[in-house]
Amino acid sequence: MNKTNPDQLPRLYSMNTIGMTTFLGSLFAGGCLLAANYYALGMRQLGNLTLGISFVLFGLFIIIVSPQIPNSNTEQLSGQVVQLALFVSTTQVIAMVIATHFLQGGMLTSFREMNGQYFSTLRGVGIGFAAYLGAVIALSLLINLFGLEGLIKAR
Repeated sequence: MNKTNPDQLPRLYSMNTIGMTTFLGSLFAGGCLLAANYYALGMRQLGNLTLGISFVLFGLFIIIVSPQIPNSNTEQLSGQVVQLALFVSTTQVIAMVIATHFLQGGMLTSFREMNGQYFSTLRGVGIGFAAYLGAVIALSLLINLFGLEGLIKAR
């Protein structure tokens, strides 16, 4: 029996919150929460690495997906965009849940067994939304700065 006082443990983000944030935000949004867990546990290097990798993967998703968005009539566009958005979101969630399970699954299980407290899902989603907006702005600036607009133009 573990006698750790739950009040002495840092608060973390659960796997469910990370998955929900990834679905509603992006791979980078979920990566921010994954990194926040590492930071809370004093693993700064892993947190920084997680942020960097998730930002790069988010950028690659944009570069890969953007040309798939048609620029034809509005009715056709809306249906295709919704399908594409669901596919991309689902793919990102699956990738993030697998990564979370692989990277922090055992740690989160131990945390739960020690009666550790998680942050609310609403807080995670809010942080994820802010991270998403920040990542989009940063990627837009980088794309414009380096003249990479051709990588993301629609067909």
